[in-house]
Amino acid sequence: MTSRVILSATLVALAVTATAAEATTRREAAEIRLSRYAPEVDVTKLTDTELAVLMNILRSTDTDIEKRFRLRSFVDRYQSGD
Repeated sequence: MTSRVILSATLVALAVTATAAEATTRREAAEIRLSRYAPEVDVTKLTDTELAVLMNILRSTDTDIEKRFRLRSFVDRYQSGD
């Protein structure tokens, strides 16, 4: 019974660590992609939802100019608190 508890605790710890590492990697990847279009954006201050919106803009079929405009518009909106 004790070995099952230890195994379960180990698996939970590994899952939490993997999830945190994946989130960090995802944010770092987003920061790299966003820096091309909007280098002033501080990804560390974005919520997961805000980051998802920005990544959707990057994945769109818009031109680079349109992406820059949409990214900056969104960032200006969330920074102003609207």
